Amino acid sequence: MPISNAAVALAQRLPFLRQRRGRAISISVFCFLLVVLARFIYYHYISPSKLSKDGRRLTSRSGAARSSRDKKKHSSSGHDKSSSSSSSKKKRADPALPTVLMLVGINGSGKSFWASRYVAIVHKSYLIISSDAIRSRLTGTIDNYAHEDEVEAELLKELQHTLELRRSCILDDCQHNLSAEFRAKVKAIAAQEKANCVVKLFSVKPSYAMARIQGAVEEGMVRYVPTMLELERQIEELAAFEKMYRDDGWVEN
Repeated sequence: MPISNAAVALAQRLPFLRQRRGRAISISVFCFLLVVLARFIYYHYISPSKLSKDGRRLTSRSGAARSSRDKKKHSSSGHDKSSSSSSSKKKRADPALPTVLMLVGINGSGKSFWASRYVAIVHKSYLIISSDAIRSRLTGTIDNYAHEDEVEAELLKELQHTLELRRSCILDDCQHNLSAEFRAKVKAIAAQEKANCVVKLFSVKPSYAMARIQGAVEEGMVRYVPTMLELERQIEELAAFEKMYRDDGWVEN
């Protein structure tokens, strides 16, 4: 037989195998190596834990990839559920009603520029009720804040008149829109005229706002120039409003 012939040939080449003790040691070493090889092949190639349901071998890389995909799927599913839950609770404006879009931000945050672009591009039917325009009409300049009670009264008067006409409008103002008392008056008028109360927040740093104001003044524009202390106080008022405006019934633009 081939195996016996191989054994004879091996014994002729290795004289120590002719001795009984040498043969026993050699056989023991060979069997040990054979067992090690068999265990290696089993655990690394044909172990059930390395096979998928269809019998194909799973590598550690494919297993890690599948685990990663499962985690992403679970995360995405949870995110979708939370998003759908939050969106279902989010209050929406009624398109059949006129809208009061109130701009809330500190001086120099870009409210007036945004309002002009919004009316020009998005909703051309919206009217802009601007405190600067009212202030200029009452005092002759937009940076004279000596008659703010009259400015506030005119803002509310124009708002009421606009909603009575079933027109939507933008309240472009800084000082009054940051006041909780003024916002309550706006909401009361909106409720009376059955209008949506929508808010657009402008969150910028005081340093950025001051740079915009100073740049406008240098270009020859007439602007009210607040102090940094005023801007920081306005930031605090804005932060307080950001925390509660949804609970107060405002819809975010």
